[in-house]
Amino acid sequence: MIISIKKYITFFCFNWFSIILTCLFWTFLYYYDFVSDKIFAFSLFSSVLISVFENSFFLGKKSSKKGYLEGIKFGLLLIIPIALYSLILKKFYYRLFLYYFLILLTAVLGSIMGINKKRLK
Repeated sequence: MIISIKKYITFFCFNWFSIILTCLFWTFLYYYDFVSDKIFAFSLFSSVLISVFENSFFLGKKSSKKGYLEGIKFGLLLIIPIALYSLILKKFYYRLFLYYFLILLTAVLGSIMGINKKRLK
């Protein structure tokens, strides 16, 4: 049980670290007018989804069975702090629900693909 929690915490930290780094990179480009508003918004959104997919893919490769459950656990681990933060700020609206759903779906798909990739070898 302790190993499982350690595995999730490790992937959780890697995920947040990569999200923060890519967001800082895109913010730097946006601040100095290298990218437009639409490209900036899309790149932040896609950076989060790519990071979640990548980390859940590697989590799926390390899991032994049922990749979709691993993806749901990892996705909920990522969504709960963000949702609590938005509830505290009272800025919860339907677009955020869609955003959280896409994060969860990306985590599930990444984990499923990761566990299938492991089986092919």
